[in-house]
Amino acid sequence: MESKDLKDSYYRYLRYFLAKDDSTATSYDKYMALAYAVRSELVDSWIKTQKNYHEKNVRRVFFLSMEYVFGKSLHQNMLNLGIEAPITAAVRSLGFSIEELFLQEDDFELGYAGKGRVAACYLESLATLGIPAMGYGLRYDYAQFQQEIKNGVQIERPYDWLHRGHPWEIVRPEYSCSVGFSGECRPLDPKISLGPYDWKCSELVHAVPYDVPVSGYKNNVVNTLRLWSARASEEFLADYANHGDYVRACEEKSHLGRITKVLFPEEDVRRATELRMKQQFFFVSAALQDIIRRYKTSNNSILDFDKKVVIHLNGSRCALAIPELMRILIDVEQVSWDQAWNITRNVFAYTSNAVLKDNLE
Repeated sequence: MESKDLKDSYYRYLRYFLAKDDSTATSYDKYMALAYAVRSELVDSWIKTQKNYHEKNVRRVFFLSMEYVFGKSLHQNMLNLGIEAPITAAVRSLGFSIEELFLQEDDFELGYAGKGRVAACYLESLATLGIPAMGYGLRYDYAQFQQEIKNGVQIERPYDWLHRGHPWEIVRPEYSCSVGFSGECRPLDPKISLGPYDWKCSELVHAVPYDVPVSGYKNNVVNTLRLWSARASEEFLADYANHGDYVRACEEKSHLGRITKVLFPEEDVRRATELRMKQQFFFVSAALQDIIRRYKTSNNSILDFDKKVVIHLNGSRCALAIPELMRILIDVEQVSWDQAWNITRNVFAYTSNAVLKDNLE
């Protein structure tokens, strides 16, 4: 890409996306405009990659992880696209340095350095190797903690990584789905002990997906990381609102939306442990619904699900995906227990990140 084209793209995003010009743009505005310009270079390859997967009906790897640590995306995507030199030259001609803009980017960290970084490396490697893959995770409002030292004491504050916007994500409300909690189950046929069951949930939460491109190194392959954000279902708020209890409606909305509010609440508090379990179930249920929806766009029989889908679980926090897939296959897809179990056994793969007893859940 020519330096002039990059400058034109930069100014277009600065003016028409951010409503700024050179006289009003802050350093962060300049970073955002450049990030949008680089993202636009990814989009054609992103669309082409996904279209190729769909048309060929390839077998895909779906990678589930509760944590991802990507760090800073601007420089990484510049390297992967092979446009580092022209962008550096274009930015220099605009009167500021590329290093200045790199410093403006907030870290894309939805987890801790170990497991989260490994998960990000998996996705980046899959894209670089050209393997059809898609990642799933949670879009926490407050991610990794920020740490500082005051009076010799370490202070931890929630890291509001979204407070200035995230230029690499694209919201996909058309692919939202609903995840149920609580309620009661009744067998559709009491004579069959292993299901199917009719589940009447008492809480319903909307899962709204945000897609982030994951580029391979100089190969024009761009896979997708889909992050889920929790929103209260309007269906469960209407009853309060219709009776004039708007405060209760707002409280309920806030309660259900807390599922993706904070990265991993502390486990030594009972309510926090319950929220942690809700996080895990919300995540795997939304991901599985999306995977099955994708599968059905190109395949007719759910019985061949394991021939086109591999689901890799990054650690034990994703383990609820196994019983949830069984539930969906039996209760929703009306597959027999034996068939569902055979499919489930063939679909899942697992990474154990620790072997010590204290680290196993």
